[in-house]
Amino acid sequence: MDEYEMRIDEQMRTFDTFEEGIKKLPPRIVSIHEDFERNSELTDTDIAFVVVGITIREIVSHIFRAMKIDRISDKEAAKKVHLGKKEKSQRTEKYFASIPQIIANPVPYDAITSSNAEIKSEVSLGGMNHRFKTIGHDPILGFIFGTANIMTNTITLSTGVSFENILPFKTYHVGTMLRSELEPAKGVMDKLYERADTREMFISIINRVQNDYQEGFKALGTAIIKELMHLMSDVKTAHSLPIPFTGVISPDISRRMQLYLGMDSLVLASNTTEYIVAKMVDYGVLVAREFWWKNVEKGVCDEQCLQTRLKKIETFINDGAILGENVYMVRKLISSDIKLAIQGYSFGNVLHSVKTIINNEVIINQLRHEYVVIHATEYINNL
Repeated sequence: MDEYEMRIDEQMRTFDTFEEGIKKLPPRIVSIHEDFERNSELTDTDIAFVVVGITIREIVSHIFRAMKIDRISDKEAAKKVHLGKKEKSQRTEKYFASIPQIIANPVPYDAITSSNAEIKSEVSLGGMNHRFKTIGHDPILGFIFGTANIMTNTITLSTGVSFENILPFKTYHVGTMLRSELEPAKGVMDKLYERADTREMFISIINRVQNDYQEGFKALGTAIIKELMHLMSDVKTAHSLPIPFTGVISPDISRRMQLYLGMDSLVLASNTTEYIVAKMVDYGVLVAREFWWKNVEKGVCDEQCLQTRLKKIETFINDGAILGENVYMVRKLISSDIKLAIQGYSFGNVLHSVKTIINNEVIINQLRHEYVVIHATEYINNL
C-alpha cells in the first residue's frame, strides 16, 4: 500500500511540475521570440555585404540605363550589321527572291514609297511609323512574316485589330523601280506597287521548299539570318523596335508608346535582363555571405536565425535598389523629361525588388515560427 501511495505521490509531483512548466510556457515563448530577434540581428559584416550588394545593383542599373538611353542612328546601325557594305535593290519576280537577291537586297518591309497614289493613300507609310506598321519589324512575329517577306519580295502591314478586322494583315508586292521617272540618274529604290495575297505568300514558300528541298531550306535559312541581322541593326536605334505584338494590335498605340513613353523592345529586353541579373546578384551576395560566415568567421547559430539574417540582407539590398531607381525617376521628372524618366527607369530591377521584399517577409515569418516551435517543443520535452 505504501509503495502504491509513493507511486501516486511521484506521479502527482510530476504532474505538478508539468503543470507549473505549462503555466510558464507563454512567457517562455515570449523569451524564445526575443532570442530569435536577438540572434537574427544583422552584424557589422552583414551590413558590409548589404553595402556591397547595393553597390553592385546600382552599377548594373547604370550600365543598363546607358544601353537603353544611348542610341545610334539608323545609318550607323546598318553599317555595323552589314560591315559597311551598302545593299541595293534588284527585285525581279513576284513571290520569289533568289538566294543572291535575299543577301544583296535590303529587306522589303523597309520600303516606305509607293508607285501610285492609290497605294500610297491606302498604306500611309513614312519614316516615323513604318516600324510600327510593318509586321517584319515585330521582334517575334518578324521571324514569321518578315522572313516570308524577304523570300517573296513583299511587305506585310498591320491595320490594327478590331471586331470587323480580326486578322489585321495586308500584304503588298515590293519591286525595284526608279526613284524618279523624270530623273533616271537618281537610281532605283524599293516601292510598293500592287496588292499581294498573304496566304499566297506563305504557300509559295511551302511550294519552294517542297519542290527543291535543298535550295528551299537554304533560302529559308538565309532569310531568317537576314531577318535577325536587320532586327539587330534596328533595336539599338532611336526608335528601336515595337514591343512584340503591339504593332499588330494597334500600330498607332505602339508608335505613341515609343514616341511619348519611350517604351520599345530595347527597353523591354533590358528590363527583362535586369530582372534576371538582379536575381543573380542577390543570389551571389547571399552565397558569399553564408560561405564567409561558415568558413571565415566560423560562426554557429540556429539555421533559422542564419537564414533570417540572409533574407534581411537581401531585403535591405532591394530596398536600396528601389530607392536608387526612384531617385533617378524623381530627378528626371523634376527636369520635365518624362520620356527619359520612363525609358531609363528599371522596371525589371524594381519588380524583382518588390517581389523579393514581399516574399522575404513571408519566409522570415515562417522561419520565426519554425524557431519558436522547435525550442518550445524542446522546453516541453525537458519538463
